[in-house]
Amino acid sequence: MVLVQRVSEDLILMKFNSYKNYLEITGSFKVLSSAPLNGGFCECNKIVNINVDGSQCSNDKPISDSFTEILDLNETNLDSIVGFMTGADVSKFYQGSADIDIGTVHIWITAGIGSSLEKDTNTINIILVTDINLSQTAMANLFIVITEAKSNALRYLEITHDGDLITGTPTDAIAVAKNSKKGDIVKYSGVATPLGKTVYSLVEKGVIEALEKQEGYSVNRPILHKLKEKEIKIEDMTEAAFSLYEGGQYSETEKKAFQNLLKQKCKDENIKSLIESGMYLGRRAKIQNKKDQAYIVADELIGMEIAQYIGGRNALFNFVRYDKEKPGILKKLDNNDIFLDDVIGGLIAGCMTRVYEQK
Repeated sequence: MVLVQRVSEDLILMKFNSYKNYLEITGSFKVLSSAPLNGGFCECNKIVNINVDGSQCSNDKPISDSFTEILDLNETNLDSIVGFMTGADVSKFYQGSADIDIGTVHIWITAGIGSSLEKDTNTINIILVTDINLSQTAMANLFIVITEAKSNALRYLEITHDGDLITGTPTDAIAVAKNSKKGDIVKYSGVATPLGKTVYSLVEKGVIEALEKQEGYSVNRPILHKLKEKEIKIEDMTEAAFSLYEGGQYSETEKKAFQNLLKQKCKDENIKSLIESGMYLGRRAKIQNKKDQAYIVADELIGMEIAQYIGGRNALFNFVRYDKEKPGILKKLDNNDIFLDDVIGGLIAGCMTRVYEQK
């Protein structure tokens, strides 16, 4: 199926081909881009964002081959195309528009993060098209605005890699295109200008919505999802919890009771806030290269608060046991994050205290 939509009264057309999975914007443009095909400053009549798999991104294969195959064109036809590549599902694009007093801005965003930022398929592509008569300086300004907005969206989403918040992926690309020579030339477009503010808002909102469509990320996703993104799974916490439970002997009923209680407590806003505070402090400690010195007790205090909130005063003694022994996932976290081992230890200790008392 090919979907064609006129976006404005000018020659901006959006064409989405669901069979070959590409997005095409047609018109007459001057473009400044970091696109893999015809990047830099050029004139073109099409901006295309194609979906590719790993084999099509091979270093041994010319980039143009992927475009000729997917678009069914020869290499000569590619001279008038600015082309983006992504491993993300292009059908899950975000499209947004805004009017300001000097013209209209349109953006298209496809976004993928995936499980490893080392893979070429993790890409955030942002295409901006406007009928505002931008100078080359203003076009370059918008690169800065778009990048800042994208990075801030990722900060809001709290997407991490190797314990740090990411600001993008290694293969992100941007295009700023104008399709009009009418009106006065706009020299500047930083965030202090109405144009810059508008673009910032569009991109920030668009990156968040595109990643929610593609990856399921959302600002308000459950805390257990955020823990899983850090490779802290319910199964890992269950294994650590019962390793200190009466010689490791437990029933399937007790295991299920622990997991149900864990899921329930992780929906509690107070528990979520304490866990997220530990995540933030852990990232900050890593940036500052802090080790778990004896004088740092804030990590234990957060763990103790979580344990006591869930399981009462008895859970404090249980927390000490888990903090001392550090079974399973707690040992792994102790080597990588000076706060999260105590946060998860407190969560386990509180829930296990409740399970034991309900026997």
